Amino acid sequence: AVVSTQSTGKDIHRVIRFLQDKFPNAKIHVVNILPRANKGRNDIVNELNDMIRDYCLSAGIEVLHTRHLFNLKYGKRNDEYFIQPSHHISDNCHLNAFGVTRFGKFLKFLDL
Repeated sequence: AVVSTQSTGKDIHRVIRFLQDKFPNAKIHVVNILPRANKGRNDIVNELNDMIRDYCLSAGIEVLHTRHLFNLKYGKRNDEYFIQPSHHISDNCHLNAFGVTRFGKFLKFLDL
């Protein structure tokens, strides 16, 4: 089944609202969706990230932007931070040990 970005965006909003209702005193941070190796998929990811950003801004929730961590200067994803496709993982969007370390240092720097 094909899922639209609008439908996915609404699902993301529902998850955030659920967390806000369940944990009203929690400080919620949302991490943008990580880049994909495929440009067509990145266009969708960028659209979803824009929707997430806009929703979170309107709801007073901080979005943690990570595009600068995992993309090269000219916008293409830096594959050295991602697990390469295999028979176990085919979507090419999971961080490897270097990516997790880089992301962890970013979070520590933010001192959340």
